[in-house]
Amino acid sequence: MISTMFRQGFRPFFLAAGVWACASLGIWVLWITGYLDMAAVDPLHWHAHEMLFGYTGAAITGFILTAIPNWTRRLPVRGIPLALLLMVWIAGRAACLMQDQLGAVVVMAVDVSFPILVFGIVLREIIAGKNWRNLPVAGVLGLFAAASVVDHLSTMDIVADDRLGQRMGLAVIIMLIGLIGGRVVPSFTGNWLNKQGATVSPVLFSGFDKFSLVILLAALVLWCVVPDHMVTGWTLVFAGVCHGFRLFRWRGYATCAEILVLILHIGYGWIALGLLLMGLEIVWPGALPLSGLHAITAGGIATMTLAMMTRATLGHTGQELTADPGTTIIYGLVTMGAVLRVLVPVFPSEAFQSILGVSAIFWIAGFALFVIIYAPLLAGMGQQED
Repeated sequence: MISTMFRQGFRPFFLAAGVWACASLGIWVLWITGYLDMAAVDPLHWHAHEMLFGYTGAAITGFILTAIPNWTRRLPVRGIPLALLLMVWIAGRAACLMQDQLGAVVVMAVDVSFPILVFGIVLREIIAGKNWRNLPVAGVLGLFAAASVVDHLSTMDIVADDRLGQRMGLAVIIMLIGLIGGRVVPSFTGNWLNKQGATVSPVLFSGFDKFSLVILLAALVLWCVVPDHMVTGWTLVFAGVCHGFRLFRWRGYATCAEILVLILHIGYGWIALGLLLMGLEIVWPGALPLSGLHAITAGGIATMTLAMMTRATLGHTGQELTADPGTTIIYGLVTMGAVLRVLVPVFPSEAFQSILGVSAIFWIAGFALFVIIYAPLLAGMGQQED
């Protein structure tokens, strides 16, 4: 018998992502306010690493492991192998908090084991299923694992640029959202609009989408290699404009009646806005006191992952594909947290800590509510199946 929790990849990893989003942000707030002291680790570096490779790594893994059987027509990773993979992820989270006790080399070995294993599993399944269309997804996951390695090497002063690994990791996540989001957002939107008998529909994938993805890739590569160069800034601005127009072509404005669909467009909109703001920060430093980086992370990545985690959980557990009041509140809380985080630079410096704290409270509350509402569905309420 296999516990329901370990029958499908989304169940343990979506739950783990939600719990860790609350816990890691809570730890970070206590850390920067002086209530916790872990001197061996830079709090900001740890916070960024855990949001990228901890929380987002778990959310991506849950989505990919659930999607792969549909891509390859093979059996899902389930049971003991899935439970062991979760344990490796948990070990990585613990190790990153124990650098004093374990040392940087051991921490790296434990932590990077997870993304390397995920890359290996996805590559194996795609090759075995001869699903060559999704081979780029495996390649992107390989780069994600490499980014985690580079991030750890930077803490040992082996890599001089201490933010390179995190820029690489963030670039990989943005590219995944561009690739996979470009499939699921118009698809889910089109399905819903058809059911409503709407006269509009999303524009199908075309040459413009390919062009937008190429521009996005160029912008992200430049940002990783020469993050402060004017060419990088203008390319990021252009990428933001392209993906904003790409989003408009998906007709999200026609989905306001169903928050479960609309939130996908809001999440992708955060990505386009973040690219634009990041570019403008380079081209005209100080002209716009807004955090483009947090528009992408606290806004885009958090919203897109939550949108997919809620939708996939509802769909795979036989629930109606609609956002009930609780789910709507989840989206609202995380959106409020993201808006405040992006606007933090606008406020006077003496208000920085307070606004940051309020933003974190909204964000933590949103993910805590996700855990409370969705944990019973993810756990299968104790049911067991073969």
